[in-house]
Amino acid sequence: MEGGKKSRRGLKICCAVAAVIIGILIVTLVIVYFTVLRPKQPITIAHPATLQKVEFVVFPELKLNISLGLVITIKNRNYGSFAYKGTTTYINYRGGLVAEAPITGDKIQSRGKLNVTTSVEIIADRLITNPNFWMDLNAGSFNFSSSTTLKGRVNVFNIIKADATAQSMCHITVYIKAGFANSTCYSKLKM
Repeated sequence: MEGGKKSRRGLKICCAVAAVIIGILIVTLVIVYFTVLRPKQPITIAHPATLQKVEFVVFPELKLNISLGLVITIKNRNYGSFAYKGTTTYINYRGGLVAEAPITGDKIQSRGKLNVTTSVEIIADRLITNPNFWMDLNAGSFNFSSSTTLKGRVNVFNIIKADATAQSMCHITVYIKAGFANSTCYSKLKM
């Protein structure tokens, strides 16, 4: 009889120790997830937009060409890489679409950074037909906004894989008379 009580007591102790170890492991994993592995917003640094070309001709035919060079550095603060598919950046002027720029797919390594570059040719017809065009031309500056949505996959230590979407919004001011552009960008990551 005493042998059966000892084996039950030993079994209870073994189960209690295993439950404590599993509990500690679960608490540790939860702490690691919320402190280290939790997805963080990427840092987006918009380098000053370069004004590559401005051509404005009134006679014999109204003609306007504006080319912008955009460079955005994306810093991945996460412990997982982010691979995204090719997409398009849309440039708007006072609510109307005036340009599109392709962005090729790429991968941002964990805790790494990537420079995304593109060149944008603004469609003059859409810009000139906007009722605010002449007022902004007289003021010497145009305000544009750009939006880009990068859809891809996050990979953390080849264990956790999840779909993610990184959105970036930029406000770009082009100073025609001075011949330069200024931009500020914001980004957001959705898992």
